[in-house]
Amino acid sequence: MTEEPAVEVDGAEYRATKFGALPPRVHPDDAVALTETDVPRVRPDDGAGGEDQWMLRNAAG
Repeated sequence: MTEEPAVEVDGAEYRATKFGALPPRVHPDDAVALTETDVPRVRPDDGAGGEDQWMLRNAAG
């Protein structure tokens, strides 16, 4: 037996109650073009102790 809710709420009102209001839309003139870049191939700690120190710090075990 399926029980009906005491107050009927439409889908949009239910979503707004559950998740809150959406942020305002971004106008196309306010949008910013993004440029994809590659991840740098250099470790951030290069030059800080050398390769041997890096291997010791990151060795498993």
